[in-house]
Amino acid sequence: MKFLRLKNFTAFMLLAALAISGCGEYTPVKAPGQSEPAVNRTTMLEESELLYTKEDMRPSILVDMVGYEPADDKIAVIDAKILPGRFEVVDSKTDEPVYYGDVRKRECTEDDETFTGFADFTDLTKEGTYYIRTELLGRSNDFTIKEGIYEYLLDAAFKGLDGLRDENGVSGIIALEGDTSKNLRVSGGWFTGPDGQKDVCEVCLCVQDLITAHDFFPKAASDKKGNGDKGNGIPDILDQAMYGADWLLKMQNTETGGVYTAIALNDSEISDEKRLSVMGETTRATAYFCTTMAKISVAVKR
Repeated sequence: MKFLRLKNFTAFMLLAALAISGCGEYTPVKAPGQSEPAVNRTTMLEESELLYTKEDMRPSILVDMVGYEPADDKIAVIDAKILPGRFEVVDSKTDEPVYYGDVRKRECTEDDETFTGFADFTDLTKEGTYYIRTELLGRSNDFTIKEGIYEYLLDAAFKGLDGLRDENGVSGIIALEGDTSKNLRVSGGWFTGPDGQKDVCEVCLCVQDLITAHDFFPKAASDKKGNGDKGNGIPDILDQAMYGADWLLKMQNTETGGVYTAIALNDSEISDEKRLSVMGETTRATAYFCTTMAKISVAVKR
């Protein structure tokens, strides 16, 4: 099972960040960690090193793949060294242009090597499926203009978080790293990795994203699910945040006040069998914990 980073997942889904993608002219980008071909051979008999790694591709016309509301601002980002002067929005069904506009150029400094333009088609309000086309760069991916385009995002975010819940106590009573005589009951919370692993900092960031989303969009955070789908008077988004917070409290050392950093596989054991352990307290985990609890305190007072 593949696990998304919780903070990235919630930040995207809950705050409806632009899911930008497209196609057309592409600029190759060296993949992180990709090495250069070996060219310093001393004899012709040495085997040359051939790398068959496919380079990452970065699109040139970036649109919101979630879509656009008819009455909202609609902007696409154009990223290329040579920017076109004009763009057109094309109906995907008929391949006929329905809107024309000028590409606005972004001023660049000597230290900024980006070459960026903007295609503003806010005046296009008719619902439908479209793509953007320019000279030199080709076309973008299809995107949609539709009323209520973002309504499903919150439900999708909740379903994603629910799927990561430790409802069955997979990681129930776990021994401390380096001291197997001490155990903690750490069931609950969200899995952030395979085999029952959970990371305090990632859960903290997830909880903070949930509360921030509620702060910015309180009217959209209704009480639909509640406890047993009956409603409990608390917005669902805060119910989700409190679920994560309840687990975080279990990760605090009641004697020192410090916070254990994670439930993770203990690689230090001299054994082929890896076991989950409660990893030791860290300043980083404690700081994240304190910040998150402070944010929860402010949200509850409201």
